[in-house]
This record gives sequence, C-alpha cells and structure tokens, in this order.
Amino acid sequence: MSRNNNGLIGLIYLLWKNKVILIVIVLSFTMLSIIISLLLPKTYKADVTVLISKSRSFSIPGIEILSNLGIPSGIGLESNLNKVMTVLKSRTLLERIIERFQLQERYRTDSFEKTLKKLRSNVKINVGEESQIIISVFDRDKYKAAEIANYLVYAADSILRTLNYDVAYEIRTIYENKYKEVIDSIKFYENKLKLFMDKYNVISLPDQLESWISMLAEVHAQLAVTEVEYNVALKTYGRNTPSVNQLKMRIDAFRDKYNELLNNPHNEKLIFKSEEVPKIEVLFSQIRRNLTYYTKVLEYLGPVYEQARLNENKMVSIIQVVDKAIPPERKAKPKRAKIVVLTFIFSSLLGIYYIYFKDKYNKLKDRIKKFN
Repeated sequence: MSRNNNGLIGLIYLLWKNKVILIVIVLSFTMLSIIISLLLPKTYKADVTVLISKSRSFSIPGIEILSNLGIPSGIGLESNLNKVMTVLKSRTLLERIIERFQLQERYRTDSFEKTLKKLRSNVKINVGEESQIIISVFDRDKYKAAEIANYLVYAADSILRTLNYDVAYEIRTIYENKYKEVIDSIKFYENKLKLFMDKYNVISLPDQLESWISMLAEVHAQLAVTEVEYNVALKTYGRNTPSVNQLKMRIDAFRDKYNELLNNPHNEKLIFKSEEVPKIEVLFSQIRRNLTYYTKVLEYLGPVYEQARLNENKMVSIIQVVDKAIPPERKAKPKRAKIVVLTFIFSSLLGIYYIYFKDKYNKLKDRIKKFN
C-alpha cells in the first residue's frame, strides 16, 4: 500500500515538476483541435419517419381460399417491410436521387460510382421498435437535406406502385385469358346443345346420369380453378413455397378424383354401365358435361376476374408518412465539444506518458554514466 502511495505521490510530484511541459502539450493539442473543428464544414441531418401498412398493397384474387385452409398467404407486414427496405437501398432509387439533385456536381466527384458511394454514406435507414422506418439524410445544406429526404420517400413509393402494378397486370392477364376462354367455350357448347336437341328431340336424361355428370363437372371445375390459382401463386411467390406446394397437391387430388369418376363404370349412383348408355345419351351427356363444367368455372372465375381488374386500377400505397423532413435548426456534424473533450483527454494522457517515460529514460541514462 505504501509503495502504491509512494508511486502515486512520486508521479504527482513528477508531473508538478514538469507542469509547464504538460500544459504546453495539452494546450497545443486542444487549441489545434479547436481550430480544426472550426474549419470543418457543417453537416445537417434531416429525418423523415414513415410507417409500413400491415394490409396488403393489393389482394391476389382467389388466394383467400388458401387462408381458409389455414395456409399462410405470405403477404403481410414483414413482407411489406422487407419490400420497402429493399427499394430504399436499391440502386434504382439512388440513381433517381442523383439525377434529380445533380449530386455528382454537388459532391464534386469524378465518376458516377463515387457519387453513388457518397450518397449511400449520406443516407441512413433505421427500423424502430414499432416497425417504423426512420430515413436520415446528411448534407451541408439543411434545406437540401430535408428536400432529398422527402423526395426519397416519394420516389420509393413511386417505384413500389410500379412494381405492384406490374404484378397486378400479370395476374389480371392470367384471369382474363382464362375468362375469355371460358366464355367462348360456353357459347360453343350452348350452340352445340341446341343443335343436338333439335336434331334428336332430346329434352332430359335420368336423374342418375345427371348426378354423375354434375359430379364430374364440379370436380373438373375445381381442378381448372385450382390450376389458375397455381399459376398465379407460382408467378407471385415462386416455386417450393407452402402456398404453391399446397395448390399442387390439390391439383393432383382433383385430377385423381376426376379420373376415378370418369373411368369407373360401376359408380353407385348409376344403375347401368357407361358403355351401355345409348349413343344419343352419351353424346348428350358429353355436351351437357362440358357446358356444366364451363358454367361452374365461370361462377368461380367471374368475381375473381372482376377483382383482378379492380386491383390493376387501384393501387394502394403501403408507405404512410408520419413526419415529413424539415430543415434542421442545429448541425449534426462536426460535434466540436466532443472533439475538444476527447482531444483534451488524449493530450493529457499523452503528456503524462511523455513525462513519465522521459524521467525513466533520464534516470537510466544517469545510472549508465555512474556505472561507466
């Protein structure tokens, strides 16, 4: 304990004896840091806060069936948040900012890539505890910082709307093509049925046959609708996802059921084998089956197609601005007080170490002289 006290007292005495050197070192570094901090250009930070909608930016027609089956649809807050973050960090968005505000001239860079790198360093994106996104833009002009921050949100929303419209357009096209195909098929078989009934004077068939036809049509219609939903989900989510795999399993199940009904001549609802059906009844059943099938498909497809058309023309933004960026009153950089305090601490330690080791060196030098 006494050694520690002696060492501490000795150090204090040593510093007091060399106080002029210590003061010169500390004042020199501190004054230099003050001058440098005053010469550094001021940088301002403008913040804009946005919320991400929890609802879907657009609904996928027909995909609600998956939710009823307990299958996650894959579209929600997390998906929207990831999508917005991807767009905010995208090169496409930053290129728009550079062109809009002529940042290559403003940053005085000799290449576009350097301008892009400089802009990335001046834009900070953080996600808050409540999933709000805080976008911070740094610039030497406080008004320009706020303007860039607000335009960045506007441009990101514009890109997201374009992406959503492209997806909605593709989905609507899928349903529209199938819808037109179904309408044409219904017209064809309606005309064929009329000609058939006029030719053979056919009015009705036994209830058992009608029931069998109805079952075939129902299964076939569900198969067709599921195939359309599969194509939409495949384009939206990609392969090997729960939604796509579940729809593929449903397609296989409907196809097996349809083949079973079609190829089993001893169905319990029929009192005769299919090969025993007279030629007229077979032809009639084929026409009615196809007509019933396409009618069922239209019942499913009609509302879904209309919803797809509405989605294409009505894009809802998933970005909601909570606080627009305003020109900040105070600078964000440089933090002069912090620079001066840290320099003072550093120079003090440097001065202490210098005096201490200089004293050690002098003592060692004296010992060597005495020894010689």
